[in-house]
Amino acid sequence: MFYEIAQTGSLSKAAERLFITQPSVSYAVKQLEEQLNTMLFLRKSKGVELTPEGRALLEYVQPAMLLLGEGERMITQVKSLEAGEIRIGGSEIFIKQYLLSTVEAFHRKHPGIKFSFIHGKTQEIVRALEDGRIDLGMVHLPLANAGTTISILEDWLAEPIFICGSQTKYAALCECPSPSSKHFKEPLIVLSSGSSTRRFIEQEAMRCGVQLMPEMVVGSVDLIKELVRMGIGIAVIHRDLVEHELNKGVLLEMPLVQPLPQRSIGIATSSKRSLSAAAAAFMQMRSSG
Repeated sequence: MFYEIAQTGSLSKAAERLFITQPSVSYAVKQLEEQLNTMLFLRKSKGVELTPEGRALLEYVQPAMLLLGEGERMITQVKSLEAGEIRIGGSEIFIKQYLLSTVEAFHRKHPGIKFSFIHGKTQEIVRALEDGRIDLGMVHLPLANAGTTISILEDWLAEPIFICGSQTKYAALCECPSPSSKHFKEPLIVLSSGSSTRRFIEQEAMRCGVQLMPEMVVGSVDLIKELVRMGIGIAVIHRDLVEHELNKGVLLEMPLVQPLPQRSIGIATSSKRSLSAAAAAFMQMRSSG
């Protein structure tokens, strides 16, 4: 109200801008002057004029009002998807395999929306969701110790398979189906401890009566694929993460008598926070695409 009066130089014009009565404006000015124990306006026959104290106050109020206006415009842009950010967490290979096509399509439609990605294991992604550091997270399901803090927005099944290099000695193991226990005894290349995939492989090996003794421990699926291609060992990996290499004949699927249990992958968010307009629109594009 002070700002409108200072801008118009008139109590009546300020009242018109604010859609209130002039007596209400006069009373508010009186209250403010009493609170600050100083006169802010000089009353004249044709309006009001700022006192030196009023001009000093305006120097602080004016930048604040301009910033508020910028903030309101930014909120409008965010709500209309002209600006904003979507923060996504997950393993690099998951984001590349499952989300990148949607990211590309969304960016073309809403170029003002920025994307940021953080990489981590499922439990790290869950913590990032709980802490509010990301909007969406790609995780293996079911989640352990997540309680009611995480909501699953989308999920699907993935098929883990054994793979080997097509030009390696392990290719001979592809001639006929074998039990999982046989393959678990071969030199195995696995992800580092703590990952959901590593725990899954250890549990399956144990179910087959085999104590897992990895040949090599690495930090990425891409490195696993390359080492398998070179013949360092074999690996367990989701089929859709190696579909390209299987189609090219670079890697081979090692047939099993009994398939490994399917795994569930999901896109999660914090149940304690509402999705931003941009993140909600991103998920809507996925569901309609």
